[in-house]
Amino acid sequence: QVDSFKREIVSSTGNANKRDPRRYEAITEIWDGDNLIESHQLPEDCFDQDYLEWPFAGPVVLSKGTHAIPFAVRIPPEVNPTVTYKRKGEHRQKAEVNHHTCVSVQVDAQPASGGALLTLLSDKLPLEVVSCGGLPPVVNGSYAPGCVQLVKLDYKDANAIIIVEKKHLLPKDTIRITIYTDNKNAVHGAYAELISSTNLPEIGLSDSSDVIMEKKSPSIELLDRCSKQRMKHKFNRAFVSRVGDTFPPSATNNTPNGRLRPSMDDKRLMAEANRKAACTLELKVPDTAEPSIEAGENRIRYHVRVSTVAFHLP
Repeated sequence: QVDSFKREIVSSTGNANKRDPRRYEAITEIWDGDNLIESHQLPEDCFDQDYLEWPFAGPVVLSKGTHAIPFAVRIPPEVNPTVTYKRKGEHRQKAEVNHHTCVSVQVDAQPASGGALLTLLSDKLPLEVVSCGGLPPVVNGSYAPGCVQLVKLDYKDANAIIIVEKKHLLPKDTIRITIYTDNKNAVHGAYAELISSTNLPEIGLSDSSDVIMEKKSPSIELLDRCSKQRMKHKFNRAFVSRVGDTFPPSATNNTPNGRLRPSMDDKRLMAEANRKAACTLELKVPDTAEPSIEAGENRIRYHVRVSTVAFHLP
């Protein structure tokens, strides 16, 4: 028997529905109407009177007849992509989850001669929200790391630094991980794993527990594991990203004043002169990987775990 369930992640407020801010942040705050001004040949001061009513400050006088009114809707980066996925539960249940986003339009109208205000509401129109992510920041013309973590090792106060080239990926992408240590005897080799986790309470799937040893679990799936690589003592001490091979650095990704957050500055966390050994690991994202989603309690997440023979580097 297959049970079905449906959850609409909105909260009711009076006669209207709005997204629960604890689960979504989907409010359009800033919108640049320059492209609309140009395409519709509108006057440059069209929005000066009331910028909160962009793209049409109004009122707009319409003649009798049928009119097509264009609307611009900005999709904030927090909105989850459109995705359909199937999962088996802990007790042989099955579920197909369809996550989609809709947009509706409200138009307030009033006869030119005066009279009562008329409010027109459209149907909910489905949107196809594509999964995409930004590139790492650019500092001094080069890509900075996508993710950095410093790990203290239980060997003579040694440290290891894990650098992930980028953290926004698409199916078939390569995840490149560079490991440096400040003690060449602390780490002899390392390997990495790509793990997916699903949280779907309706069929008993939970992503709250970790998996130390590989096992069959509907909630946790091992997607890829690279072969162990030995640490090298002759290496480039400066991290060099290969993201620029496909996407040349541009000014749009430049960090303010050329500075990174301290937690993302690999040179600050471990000076290049102190790096005594290094290795690079590569993982493949399967072409069947679904987009990451964070829709209330429904979640799909991807994790990278780096391990050595002697130490576990979370």
